Amino acid sequence: AYVEHEVAVAALRAAAGDHDLLADVTSGDMRAVYAAGQVVSIEDGAAYGRLVAVAHAATATHLLVDADDGDRQVLAVIDLADARRQTLATMDRTRPLTDVVLDATPATVVGQLATTPAGLDDGVQSAVALTAATLYAHDLVGVGQTCLDMGVAHASTREQFGRVIGTYQAVSHRLVDMFIALESARSHAYHAAWAVAADTDVARLAASQAKAAASHAAIVCAHGAMQVHGGIGFTWEHDLHLYLKRAQSGGILFGSEREHRERVAAFSGLGALEPADA
Repeated sequence: AYVEHEVAVAALRAAAGDHDLLADVTSGDMRAVYAAGQVVSIEDGAAYGRLVAVAHAATATHLLVDADDGDRQVLAVIDLADARRQTLATMDRTRPLTDVVLDATPATVVGQLATTPAGLDDGVQSAVALTAATLYAHDLVGVGQTCLDMGVAHASTREQFGRVIGTYQAVSHRLVDMFIALESARSHAYHAAWAVAADTDVARLAASQAKAAASHAAIVCAHGAMQVHGGIGFTWEHDLHLYLKRAQSGGILFGSEREHRERVAAFSGLGALEPADA
C-alpha cells in the first residue's frame, strides 16, 4: 500500500502542510489512504457517508477524504477503527478495494479546500494527481520488469525441438519489444519523479507521459511473458497472472493510458485525440 499511502501524504501536505498529523502520517505510524473523487459530510466532529472501492482501506488505520461541513469544503482525516468496511471481490488481489461506511465516525478537519469555480480544490487535486500518476508509473515499471525477467529466464531454460526457445526469433523478438517498451516507460518515470519533486513547469506533462507509457509497457510485458511461458503462464499455480492483473488494475487507476495520452496532447497544445475507431 506504499503508493496509496504516499498519495494520502501528498493530499495532507497540500491541504495542511503544518498540521500535527502530518508527522504521524509521513512516519508511517498512521497508515493512511486517500479516497479520491469522493465526498462525505462532517457534523460536530463526526463523518457520515459511504466510500466506494478505496484501495487498501481494509488495512489502513486512517482515511483522508474531501468533506462538506455545511459551510465549506474541507479535507478530513477519518479514524477507521470503528468504521464498517467490506472488502470487494476484485480481479487484482494484490491491491484490494474496500467499501467504507461512515456513521458518526470520528473525523478531524485538517484544512479548508480552496475551491475553484468548478467546485474543485486545485491544490489538493493537483498534488494527488501528480503523485499518483508518478508513483503508479514506477509501480507499473516494476511490474513490467518482473514480467520481462520471468520471460527471459523461462526462454533461457525451456527447450523445444532440442533448443532453448529463446533462440527462436518469434520468442526473442517479443522479448526485445517488451524491453523497448519498458525502457521507454522507465525513462518517463524517472523524468516525472524529478519534475514533480522539483515542482517544475513540466510536472503535469511529465507525470501523464510516465503514467501513459508505464501503463502501456506493463501490459505489453505481462502479455508478452504470458505468451513466452505458454500454457503454464496461464495457470493459477504460476505467479505470472498476479502481475498481469496488477498491470491491468494499475493501468486504469488515476487515469488510463488513453486518458493520460489525451492530457499529454492537451498539455502539448495538440488538442483531443481522435476516436479509437477513427
